[in-house]
Amino acid sequence: MNIRSLPDLRPWALACVAAWSATMALPAQAEDPLVEWTKCAVENGVCHFSGTHQLRFGRSGHFFYRNATDSIACNSQQFGDPLPGSSKICQVSAGAPPPEEPWVQCAAEHGVCNFSGTRRVRYGLDGRYAYLKLTGPVSCNNEQFGDPYPTANKLCKIKSTARGDGPYGQDPDDYVLSFHDEFDGDKLNSAVWNEAIWYDTPNPTKNFAVENGSLKIWPQRDASGQFFKRTIDTDGKFYQTYGYFEIDAKLPVGKGTWPGFWIFNHIGDRRPEMDIMEAYAGGAPPWGFDVDGIPHPQAYAPTVWLGDYEGHLIGSRQFDTHMDLSTGFHKYGVKWEANRQTYYFDGQQVMALDVAMGDPMYVLLDLWFGSASGQPDDTTPTGRANSFEIRYMRAWNFKTESALSGEAPR
Repeated sequence: MNIRSLPDLRPWALACVAAWSATMALPAQAEDPLVEWTKCAVENGVCHFSGTHQLRFGRSGHFFYRNATDSIACNSQQFGDPLPGSSKICQVSAGAPPPEEPWVQCAAEHGVCNFSGTRRVRYGLDGRYAYLKLTGPVSCNNEQFGDPYPTANKLCKIKSTARGDGPYGQDPDDYVLSFHDEFDGDKLNSAVWNEAIWYDTPNPTKNFAVENGSLKIWPQRDASGQFFKRTIDTDGKFYQTYGYFEIDAKLPVGKGTWPGFWIFNHIGDRRPEMDIMEAYAGGAPPWGFDVDGIPHPQAYAPTVWLGDYEGHLIGSRQFDTHMDLSTGFHKYGVKWEANRQTYYFDGQQVMALDVAMGDPMYVLLDLWFGSASGQPDDTTPTGRANSFEIRYMRAWNFKTESALSGEAPR
C-alpha cells in the first residue's frame, strides 16, 4: 500500500488526544438536581436571562455551578474551569435555584473528607460549587474536583442520604427541616442573626467571624480593656414552638469562659428559657480541668426555666462528658415536645423533663463570662484561636405535630 496516498491523519489524531486528555482531566461531575438546562452563551460570551437562576459552565458532563441574577459572563473567571483545554458553554436552569440543603462539612480544602459508602459531595464556597458522587474517603482539593472558586478557601460537604439529615441519632423520617445555618459564607447573615441580645447594644470590638465553615466567637478585650459578652440570636427573625434544636460545636478554654446554646423569649415579664448547653471551663471539677495553668471544659449543663413571673428553675444537670470539649466537635441538642423535653449529647440522652412549655422561642449562641467559670483574667486566651466554634445550627419540626416556625409571636 502506498502510504503517501492516504490522507494525513495527524491533525485528527492530535485532536483526539487533546479531547481525551481534557476529558480525563477531571472525573465526571454528578448532575445537579435540576435536569432541564438551556444553552444561553458560549465561552467568553454573556448569558442573559430574567430573575435569579442556577447556571452551569462546562461541557460533556463536566460542569461548575453557581447562581446569578439577570446576566453573567460565561467564562472561567466567573465559574472556575471544569474542563481545561476545551471550549465550554453556559446553560441556565429552567427553574429557580434549588433551596439550600443541610450539607454537612467533612473537610476544609487540602484535607480529607472521611465517610463510608458512596455519597454526593460538593466542593466550593458561597454558591460556587463542583459536585461529584464519590466513594469515601475523598481528597478535598482542586485535583479531585477542579477549582470552582479560584482564590477562595473552599470546603467539602456531603449529602449523607437522599432524604436529608435529621437530628443526630434520630429517625430523619420523623422530622422536617425548618431552619439551618451551615456558616459556609464569609459573614454573618444579618437577615437571620442579630449581634447582641435585645437589651444590649452590640460592642463594636470584633470578636466573632464566619469563616472556614464555622461561626467563631472568641474572648476579647474591648477598647476599655474589659472582656465583654457576645450574643448572636434570631430574636425577631426566627421563632419556633416544639421540634428539635441542634448545634455541632467546639468550646473555648480559659478562666471565665461561659459559652451557651439556648432558646428563649421575653414576653412581657415572662422569660421562658431552655439552656441546651452551658459550660464553665473555670469552674470546680468536673466543670473543667487544668492544662498548663489554663482551664479546659469537661462538663456542661442543660438548664430549664419555666418562664413564669416567679422565674422558677424546673430542671438542671451537670453532665460530665469525661472529655476535653475544646479539642473536638460535639452535638448538643434538645427534643422539645408539648409535654416533655429530652436533652442530648452526641445522641446520648442527658436529661429529660416532663413539663409543658408552649411559648415560641428564638435561638441564641453566645460567649459570656462569669457564673461558675469565675471572672476572666490575663491567663484567659484571647483571639480567634480560642473560639466557641459552631459548624452548624439546625432546627426541625415534627412531621406529626403542629409547630410554629419562622414567624415572630404577635
